[in-house]
Amino acid sequence: MELTTQDLKSVILALLTMALVYGFKRFWQYRTKKAIAGKIEGLKVEQEWLERVGNSFEEAVLFSFRLLFIVLFLIGVASIFGPLLEFVSGAASPFTLFKFASWALVIVASFVSVSKLSQIRRYPEETERLKQKIKALEVCLSKFEDQ
Repeated sequence: MELTTQDLKSVILALLTMALVYGFKRFWQYRTKKAIAGKIEGLKVEQEWLERVGNSFEEAVLFSFRLLFIVLFLIGVASIFGPLLEFVSGAASPFTLFKFASWALVIVASFVSVSKLSQIRRYPEETERLKQKIKALEVCLSKFEDQ
């Protein structure tokens, strides 16, 4: 039985393919493990924040803040159209872009604040949900570490 150059090329190509597949598999496991660990860390930070803040707020204070942030959100949405129309029409000065950006920040900040306040309001359910998510991700991470 003779070994030709074509046979050697095929063997080398097969070995390279196996090495690439193995390398990609290891990279994908590392990437997935790192992503899961990052999610767990983020959820633990969120859980810690919720435990620190959740018990200290009263319902009336939460309602007041929520109402304030909703009003800010509506004012931001209403006020963003003027600078936007000026900018689109070409009649804008550089200050208009700054005004547009500041109202956009008001909208984003108020939306985030309202979502955080609703999370504080549902404190017991949120902590249980976060614990379940963390536990599920830790189980998934332990499966990856076992491989």
